[in-house]
Amino acid sequence: MHQYCLLLLCCMLASCTTQNFNRTKLNDTHFMKSILVAPWGEKQAEIIPTHISSGLAFEVTPTTKLAPILFELGEDNKTYVVDASFKYLTVFDPNGVFLERIELPTSMSSKTVKDFKVLHSNTCVFLTSDEQSNYQLAYWNFQEQKQNSIALGTYRDVHILPSSNSKHVYCWTEKEDYSGILWQFSSTDWQATPTQFDHLPFGASRLFEKEDTITGIKFFEKHNLRGLISAHLKTNAVHEKVCAKELYGPLLYPIGMDNKRNLYTYSLPKEDHIYGSIYCISPEGAIVKQQTLDKLTAQFPKDSNTILTPYQSWKVLDNGTVALAAMTPQELHIFTLNI
Repeated sequence: MHQYCLLLLCCMLASCTTQNFNRTKLNDTHFMKSILVAPWGEKQAEIIPTHISSGLAFEVTPTTKLAPILFELGEDNKTYVVDASFKYLTVFDPNGVFLERIELPTSMSSKTVKDFKVLHSNTCVFLTSDEQSNYQLAYWNFQEQKQNSIALGTYRDVHILPSSNSKHVYCWTEKEDYSGILWQFSSTDWQATPTQFDHLPFGASRLFEKEDTITGIKFFEKHNLRGLISAHLKTNAVHEKVCAKELYGPLLYPIGMDNKRNLYTYSLPKEDHIYGSIYCISPEGAIVKQQTLDKLTAQFPKDSNTILTPYQSWKVLDNGTVALAAMTPQELHIFTLNI
């Protein structure tokens, strides 16, 4: 009898746990699918919460909100999260189940982690900066505890290019005059001398790599319009395309490319929208498809305490699926959208 009661109690606890978890998960649809839900907190399987001020200087009581996290989707289908304290890398399996939380080396956690990329299982490269905008790339194998850092220097802005190239890591360093240098690092030999491309025709723009072609956004002063510009690294061929006036705003916020080299961009919400829109633009500058994100309101009602992570940390998978994160007062949600 005692064994029966114990078994019944275990079943009841398991049922409660499952029900609680399901209530926090998104209701998966054709449009949206949940990757993981992680609560804020200090314990294992939780994301360390960090808050930043969102108030104005003249406000009597400035408000605070959760600081955005960084996340990556590895080729091993695991999800990697760096919390805004820059102290830990938290790893989840393909089903969103917590695997481990790894403390970042002091050389990284003492600085601001601007971006990171998962090279392969147990290995990441981090882009960090200090208060003087000195940037460096840090290669880290957290299983073998191997580190190797490369100082990039002081720049106006630096970012790791979204790329599906497994042999190289691309990094764009932007100067004060908005020109820049593209660096090509070997992902297998981090001590090898990187290749520099310092005459590429790009200005202040977030860049993307696909099949040795670098794509960005260009302002065409003659037309007072924005458009696409791409350069092939091996042939030096440059392709430009002026886009229609309706894309002038959306082209400010590019988020990624699919395997057809369609560019995905984010458009800020209009008066009658809440979360804005995502555009898919062909290499020839035509709108392939557009999706207003108002469907998100069914999962995340308009609330000053519920925010999407910045568009710079959104991902575009090869098949065109967009991955992004939302932060509620209770949890971090990472999910995919079919545009």
